[in-house]
Amino acid sequence: MHSPSLSNPRTNRERSARGRTPTSGHAPLSRLLRLIVALQSERFPNARELAELCEVSRRTIYRDLEVLEEAGFAVGYRSERQGYQLVRGPFLQPAGLDENEAEALVVASRLWPGGDGLGLLRHARAGAVKLVQSLAPEARGRIATRTELIPEPAAPAPLPRDRQLIHDAILDALTHRRQLRIWYREPEGPGPETTKLAIYRLVLARDVWAVVGRSTLHRRARLFRLPRIERAVL
Repeated sequence: MHSPSLSNPRTNRERSARGRTPTSGHAPLSRLLRLIVALQSERFPNARELAELCEVSRRTIYRDLEVLEEAGFAVGYRSERQGYQLVRGPFLQPAGLDENEAEALVVASRLWPGGDGLGLLRHARAGAVKLVQSLAPEARGRIATRTELIPEPAAPAPLPRDRQLIHDAILDALTHRRQLRIWYREPEGPGPETTKLAIYRLVLARDVWAVVGRSTLHRRARLFRLPRIERAVL
């Protein structure tokens, strides 16, 4: 059953494309688990995105969604987000961390040198707190006792809008393996230069984030420090 607040985009054309082939038992378990994780991510992936994620056709994705519904998963389509989601609460919980692992994440988030260069430090601290809260009360108490002597710095201020756009573009380029066009300024240069960049990796050197990649302008691999990048687009 679909939630009454969710519309169903499965048109007659889509149903025709799926055909009448029986669905039960035809989807590999690993692909179904991947679909479940994607559907509960709150990113509302559409059929094309799910097909790319699982490296199958959209027709196969429609069949897999039917398999999930037959197995008791309520899959709904949010028309305003143009994507699918699991209607009910999360089914798969994150892998459990032991006490030492959770404590290590708390300490690392407090002592991360240069961690806010990408605007991720406040997210790291919030995530560490959530993980600790998922532990048993006795474990939470022990972690609080052992980490109380490590001061928690003040919450970092959000990045300026223009810097956040640059960092988001860089992270998107890394995620999707896409080229990036950047405008950057050399320390003693007359003005910003522009080049297309195929990013190899993101590095933290002397508390300053930088991207390493092949520059079409220089025709070789170069390092570009993020503070010198004035604009970046996919």
